[in-house]
Formats: sequence, C-alpha cells, structure tokens
Amino acid sequence: MSAKITRQFMKNSEDARISKNVILVSFCNLNSPESPRLAVFEPLSNSLFPLEVPNVFPVCKGITGLAASDESIYVTSQHSTICPNGLLLVFKRKDFSLVHIYRFQRVKDAHSLCWSNNRLLVVSTGTNEIIEIQLNSGEVTSEIAIWRPDGVCSSCDTYHLNAICDTSGGLVVSAFGKKLGDSWESVKRGFLYNLTQGEVLCSGLFHPHSVNELEQGKLIFCESQKGTVQILNGTQSPDLRGYSRGLCKVGENLFVGISMRRQISRSSGRPIGDGAHVDKGATRCAIANLSARTLRVLSTYYIPLESCEIYDLLPIEYGMDWPLPRAIF
Repeated sequence: MSAKITRQFMKNSEDARISKNVILVSFCNLNSPESPRLAVFEPLSNSLFPLEVPNVFPVCKGITGLAASDESIYVTSQHSTICPNGLLLVFKRKDFSLVHIYRFQRVKDAHSLCWSNNRLLVVSTGTNEIIEIQLNSGEVTSEIAIWRPDGVCSSCDTYHLNAICDTSGGLVVSAFGKKLGDSWESVKRGFLYNLTQGEVLCSGLFHPHSVNELEQGKLIFCESQKGTVQILNGTQSPDLRGYSRGLCKVGENLFVGISMRRQISRSSGRPIGDGAHVDKGATRCAIANLSARTLRVLSTYYIPLESCEIYDLLPIEYGMDWPLPRAIF
C-alpha cells in the first residue's frame, strides 16, 4: 500500500521542486477525518505536501511520534475507539509504502519515538514508561518496558513523559512532572532526565517537549506553554506566539512546530481561561525557521489547515521513489 499526495493544501507554484532534505510533519488531535495526519515540508520553497495512507489514518485522531532507520520510517498513531492503545505503522523508506501495521499491547498513548542502537524506543505516556519495541524483519515481536520513574505506577499518565532523544551523552527524556490535580495546564514541574546517566539535567519547566541534540553535548528543547525554544543552560528564543512542539535541525537552521493553544483541556475537559494560558496570537499551525546559532526567527510558514496541532518534525532525505509529484499544483 503506497502513500499518495493530496493536493488540496499545496502551495500554488508551477516551478517548485522537492529538494533532497525535507521534513516529515505529524499532526495530532484532529477533528476531521479529511485532515492530513502526515505531510512533507520542503524548507527551501516553504511548501507542504500532505500524505494520505488509505484506510489507516481516518480511524485515528492523529499522528504523534516519528523515527527512521536506514530501511524504515516508523510512525505512531493516537488511540481511537477501535484501537484504544494506538498503532505503530512501518513504512519502507525507499518508496514510503506501508509494510506493517501493529496494534500496541502494552504501550498506551504513544508519544515520541527514537531509533537507537538498532532498536526502536517508544514513549508510552499512558503508562509512564519507555518501551523497547522488538522487531524481526520489520514486524513487532514484543514490547518490553526498560524504564519508568522510581515509585511511579504504570496504570495511568501521572508524569506525562513525552519526548526521547539519543544523544552523545545517553538517552534523554522530557516530561511535565508529577500532576497534582486533574489537569496539566498549570503544571510547571517539567524536567529533562538522562536515563543513561541517571541524572536530572534541568527542572521547573513549563511543558517541555521535543528534546534534541543541537551539536555534541548541547541539548535543545521546546518549553511549549511558554512558546519558546531553549538551549539547555543557554539561549532562549523569543515567544513564537503559540504552543511550540516539534523541533529539528536542517543545515544551519532550526524548524519548530507552532500550534494554537487549546481552549479546552484534554485532561479535564474544562475551558482554559486564566491569564497564564490564553492564546497569545496563534490562529493556525505554523512552522518557524530559526537560526540555529542565535535562535532568531528567520521566517514563518503558516499551514492552511484549521484546528490542527503539530506534534513532531523529522528531518529526512526525500526518496526519489516516494509517490510525490515533482511540481506543486
């Protein structure tokens, strides 16, 4: 089953071409089955190519984590009524054909993915765990929990683990920190934690996401509720006027997903109305282009989709056999 391009949201240009280095974008918490769950963003021309995989994406609310090995691209879906734990989708990297669909058994509310030392790691947010997905010829054989915060149960989401990154100093995760009430909206207990070293790298963060290694030994992450990107113990970007989540580096530039802040809390179902959480100006999703050196905003591409959220950005080489047109119509 091959992915196909949908043309409804493409930038209008007869001359545009897809360059070698592109960014795979995942969208989550979508209200319409017609909205694309995945897209290819071409940074040189600021163009978006939504992808559709028939009979798979409409059953889920969206896509969260993205990761790639030499041969495959791995994608996690959000849960749905017919698949309460969500799905792992495995695509062939060469032509983006769908080769395997797996229903998670132990993983709940999968967020980010990480390909590390020939193994696939999933952040199982709903069980407060990092889970290794064991594979044989691209098919899942088992799910094994390899880490959970000390003293924390696996029955429900109490720390909101979300991102994981394989860095030169070890595996690093981000989390919101312990939830005290029924909502995450005002929790300012977020942290980055190095699993390999057993060390808290920083704490007191307001919804951290998308931890990455900018260069050897230098970590960068989104402090989402503040709408910023930060270098650990270093520079902070200006307010990007939205919920910053999804982060990657291409060349000398950083690309950051910006989503509208929610008006209704997903965890409590109540309106978000106090002054700390009102919308700061974002009226739709965008991808911001920042200088990797100064974190200065260079440009912003506004995505012509309503009521969508960006979860992840994955830099990847565009395969010439991917079923995407050379021109953008």
